[in-house]
Amino acid sequence: MPISNSYPSGIPIEDQDLFVGTKAYNNRTVNYTAQGVADYLNINSKVAIGGQMSFQFTIVPNIPKTIAFEGGLGNNTAFSAITKLIVSAIDLSTANITIFLNYLNNSQVLLSQQNQPNFFGHYKITGYTQIGTSAFYELDLEFIGGNGTIIDKQYYDLVSFVLSTEAPSTEWGDITGDIEDQTDLIDYISSQVTTPTLQSVTDEGYTTTNSIIIDNNENLTSFEINGYELIATDLGSNTPTFQLGFDGLMYAYDPDRVQFIQSLRFDTTGDTLQNYEFPNKATGTYTIATTDDIPSGGVTSVGLTMPPAFTVTNSPITSSGDIAVTGAGLVSQYVRGDGTLANFPNSTGGGSSANYYLNGSVSQGTFGGDTYYQLSKTPILGAGTNFTRTNGAGNGYIASFITDVGDPSQLNIPGGNWNVEFYFNSSASGGSPSFYAELYKVSATNVFTLIASDSLNPEGITNGTTVDQYFTSIPVPQTTLLVTDRLAVRIFVNTGGRTITLHTENGNLSEVLTTFTTGLTALNGLTQQVQYFDVGTGAANFNIVSSGDTHTFNLLSNIRRNANNSTNNNINYCGYAPDGSAESATVWTITRLTISASGAITVGTATNVAWTNRESTIYT
Repeated sequence: MPISNSYPSGIPIEDQDLFVGTKAYNNRTVNYTAQGVADYLNINSKVAIGGQMSFQFTIVPNIPKTIAFEGGLGNNTAFSAITKLIVSAIDLSTANITIFLNYLNNSQVLLSQQNQPNFFGHYKITGYTQIGTSAFYELDLEFIGGNGTIIDKQYYDLVSFVLSTEAPSTEWGDITGDIEDQTDLIDYISSQVTTPTLQSVTDEGYTTTNSIIIDNNENLTSFEINGYELIATDLGSNTPTFQLGFDGLMYAYDPDRVQFIQSLRFDTTGDTLQNYEFPNKATGTYTIATTDDIPSGGVTSVGLTMPPAFTVTNSPITSSGDIAVTGAGLVSQYVRGDGTLANFPNSTGGGSSANYYLNGSVSQGTFGGDTYYQLSKTPILGAGTNFTRTNGAGNGYIASFITDVGDPSQLNIPGGNWNVEFYFNSSASGGSPSFYAELYKVSATNVFTLIASDSLNPEGITNGTTVDQYFTSIPVPQTTLLVTDRLAVRIFVNTGGRTITLHTENGNLSEVLTTFTTGLTALNGLTQQVQYFDVGTGAANFNIVSSGDTHTFNLLSNIRRNANNSTNNNINYCGYAPDGSAESATVWTITRLTISASGAITVGTATNVAWTNRESTIYT
């Protein structure tokens, strides 16, 4: 190769001019264009420019030395539409730029395409956040100005940038406007300050250790407030006309006549100011009195009377003391609405009682011309359903209820009290209204048979217009039922000159407590409420026989034998027969077990054979 200085000079250099060089990886001589060398230097930031970082824009995020959009894509996005960029912590020069980017946070930057200065975006960085623990950061950008779009695979420089024509900030902390010197600042501060009034000072809660004097500027009266007193002074005579102090209230008519009102002195014992309040009275004139002013006489004793369900002691009292009131009944009694005692109804049914609720909103159909409603173990808590019998209708039926088909599915009603808990009220207090109930069994063909009634002992409705719960009981004899029988309850009222209302559902769950139990309903096919167990003997095999109300356990009562075959120990016989049977009697049941050489077992059985013939008997 000739000596290079023997060639002529090629200035100026053009993009397609060639440079001779050597490839590092194979030492081959190659040509480089001037444009290629320039691109290499620019793309890889080999020419250091302070404050400049270079990246390639790609539509795939999270590639080192690149910038991209969150989620990728975005080719040809206008610079004005860019609000976020994902930036690699390493730029094209392989320098780590995280500290510098953090420094530029809240500063202005210019993002421009290399070799195309007309494609740029001017932004303010408003946020700078690392993405997890990765080597990528998210820049939040506020667009200021720019032109063109950002292009995939192109190279871009990111530099700190402020327009030289940008006006200086007009913000001094919270002070805005054109403030250029001290005079402007003083004028501004003066414009923001106003002279406070007493009201504004007290509103702000300021305090002072000095006195505050308020006067009307006419030398008539002034008020002084200090740490101990509130004083109203006649400035003409310089005499306090009213003074509220630490230990009392003073009022003066004139300089020579000062009255101190002893009855309004404050108790300051122990340096504690006691609190006194005047009663909340209507506007008017009142006289302040002491205990000495209260006249003697008047009430000399206080007594108390109570209904018969209570006992009163120490009544009347004529001085200090307590009047005691205690219950007069037993734990088995309750207090009725009229203040008298009554016994809680007793149930003789075993176990927990089965309750039936009056669901007045569910019609069960018409029977004998009357509509019957649901009598169910499940209450309805809806809006409530009421039934009324007016005084004009006179005494009589108010409502009827019947169980669902197949309920109670019992064969017997245990004898005892059926307790009823119904909610009633009347149109007015007074009179003597009452109620009673009747219990029927109803066949599958709708034949009604009266079981019991408490019509001879109606319960009073005594609490007037208040909706209240009333208790009574129906004495029910032991009664046989068919499993298909249903039960019905009919309710009657004696109006007593009032309109009577029966309340059901919602908060007034009227109900009937039966002698049925909520326990056993059926066992091995028996449905009697009370059932029994018995033991039998002599069974060839254990068995249970259930009949009526009894379950009989028949236990085994047999003799048993076991023996091997006389010539083959792999054959075994097991037999049993009733107690006392001879081995030669043909009453035996024998099982033969044959074990093959492979271990398989064959089972054969013979019945009504003799134990002595076990080896010759035919087994199946």
